[in-house]
Amino acid sequence: MRSRFNLCVVAGCCGLSLAFALPAFGEDEPAPAPAPAPAPAPAPAPAPADGGAAPAAPADGGAAPAAPVAGNGENAGGTVVYVDVREELEGKRSPKHQEVMARREKIHEAVKAARAQANATLNDERARMKRENEKRDGENLGDPVTVDGQTIQTKRPKSMEEAIGKDKVIDVYEVHPQDFDVIEHDRWSLHETDFQFDRPQYLALQTSRVHNRRWFLLPFQVTNSTTKPRRITPTFVAVTDKGVFMPEVCSFLPQDSVAASTFHPSAHSTDPGDLRMLAEMVLPMEAASDMQTQQFRDGKFELPAQLAPTFEAGQTRVGVAAWPAFTDEWTELKIVVHGLTNAHHYGLDLQKNKDNTWLDVTEAGEKQRRVLVLSFTRNDDEFNVERTGIKYLGKTWEYLWMWDQDLKTPIPTDPNDPQLKDKVIDTPAGGKRTMVTFPYTLHNSTTTDQTIEVAEIRLALRGKKNGTKWSGFEVDVGGQKVTLDELHLIDDGRSDIYKAQFLREMGFAQPPADTNRFAPDAAKSKQPGGMVYKLAPDQTLQFRPAVFDGTNVDWARVRMEVETALTLAADRKQLGDAKWKELTEANKELDAKADLGNLVYDPRRLLTDDTVTLKDGRKLVGEVTFQNEKRVDLKLPSQAVLDLDMGNVEKVELGEMAAVRKQLLDAVPSAIQALKDDKRVFAYFTCLCGLSSGTYRVSRSYRQPGVIDENWLKVWESELEPKAAP
Repeated sequence: MRSRFNLCVVAGCCGLSLAFALPAFGEDEPAPAPAPAPAPAPAPAPAPADGGAAPAAPADGGAAPAAPVAGNGENAGGTVVYVDVREELEGKRSPKHQEVMARREKIHEAVKAARAQANATLNDERARMKRENEKRDGENLGDPVTVDGQTIQTKRPKSMEEAIGKDKVIDVYEVHPQDFDVIEHDRWSLHETDFQFDRPQYLALQTSRVHNRRWFLLPFQVTNSTTKPRRITPTFVAVTDKGVFMPEVCSFLPQDSVAASTFHPSAHSTDPGDLRMLAEMVLPMEAASDMQTQQFRDGKFELPAQLAPTFEAGQTRVGVAAWPAFTDEWTELKIVVHGLTNAHHYGLDLQKNKDNTWLDVTEAGEKQRRVLVLSFTRNDDEFNVERTGIKYLGKTWEYLWMWDQDLKTPIPTDPNDPQLKDKVIDTPAGGKRTMVTFPYTLHNSTTTDQTIEVAEIRLALRGKKNGTKWSGFEVDVGGQKVTLDELHLIDDGRSDIYKAQFLREMGFAQPPADTNRFAPDAAKSKQPGGMVYKLAPDQTLQFRPAVFDGTNVDWARVRMEVETALTLAADRKQLGDAKWKELTEANKELDAKADLGNLVYDPRRLLTDDTVTLKDGRKLVGEVTFQNEKRVDLKLPSQAVLDLDMGNVEKVELGEMAAVRKQLLDAVPSAIQALKDDKRVFAYFTCLCGLSSGTYRVSRSYRQPGVIDENWLKVWESELEPKAAP
């Protein structure tokens, strides 16, 4: 193969320089034979006086010198001459050398052709594999899985990275911590001395000029003695020897009073003295509910965006538990403190049933919650409790039955048959009511006999589901919108005419047992112990289904949430001034000039009720439950219902609460359908079970678990079994 060999001669004012431009020889081109040394170049002519370049004449009379080019540096004004010596070199090579070069060129051409053919074959193979992979990806090569009655064809992952959901696999042979999301569960528990408290006491405060209110208080202090931040959520439940169960209720008024008496700043106070104590790092007095939802750090409170530790390592927080309307009829009192440990007991001793199937994991092993129990006694009756002090007996860790974890919604045999069933029934009065029901079971996972009494069940509706989140319920009050997370339907176990009709139409009616569905025997429900269920170890009870009327909403809870939201968004000073103006206009003895609106009145944005104005001028305020051209039924705040003749009624005005009721009742059917589509039940169970008494929220799904065809596994195992010798 021929190559160019160029000789570049550069003549300048500073002398003569030679530059050789050599070709880049590839693997397919042989290096040329060495060329003979060129003849020495003549001495350059002297440069002209004006700095121009003198033309250089070649020694062999070759090509004419090139035109002068502009330069810079020391070659400025020089001349570049290119000399082609290819013909001279080719002519001096021997015929044998030329023959060898020709053979090499043929070999190189053959190698090039072979490589091109191999590359073409490789590209065709890659294209074929790509088409096969795309075809394989479009097909279901995985094993079929049956989930909730529907067969789903699974797809095999394309790579190991896709199988474990990582961008890169660190170690393909061993389990590497960076290849998997390792869930760390740290079991922890506070020491008994980390929870300290003062002796329980009564606090009586004058809430108005004529009304006094009394609270039962337990000031306490909790220290996180572990080395890590912890989710410590102190929750208090008082249980008397008379079987009365009382959960702690947050109240800011007694909290502020205890803070003042113990020289602590109030948690949410804006008083200059409290702010100064907070700046001096004096521990504030908090409510027990605040410790469950907020963090106190660097002298201020933070609302965590998600479930986060409430106590830093070594942090101490001071609070008070308050019980309003605390019963005095007790001689022995136990206060159960939850949330000081996660060292609960979940036994998972899996066993097989009689049909050789594995026992459901939710029914395997004991389920017990670890709590701290404070014991007190008082040797006196409920009268004149100030005569006898409360005596502290001690505190111990105890394990209580977690009956809420043993509550289940049975999985139906037919996946198309929902356990949450609803129906719109026609009432005798010509109206329509939405009814809904679901069954539930209770399994005793402990090793001892247990007794339990069902007091109330609430079905929690959560609106429509958008992706993985529930929308809740949005209500409009005078142009201002408020969102409620849940809407509670209440079932007390007793069947009225609507529930009896619904059970009859659904085919679930059992007239004697439907009188009180929460009693083992409805005929003995009013006898002592007639509401108590007794469960032997490993026994499962099938209760009568819970039935809910779409109109039996907890309206008191709705009113409280809506009014609280409206109050937080309202101008409290404007509300106070408006109330004070109303009082001064009604009572002329009050000083109308005094600005006492925010001193004598706690401003709140309250929802207006329905008003019935009689023809004699009287106004009745309450809830209009029925109205037609002949009569109107008004439910008074005292729960009494007035049946008023329309002939005596001047006008009926519906308030803001009536508008809220209508909006929520219209949204109930769609909310029930959303739960049915998700095959899920959100419910609140209030049960009496000794120290385990309480109200617990449960979320249960009744989807059928997945079933995998394991025939391929059996074939694979049979292939691995050793074969008997012939």
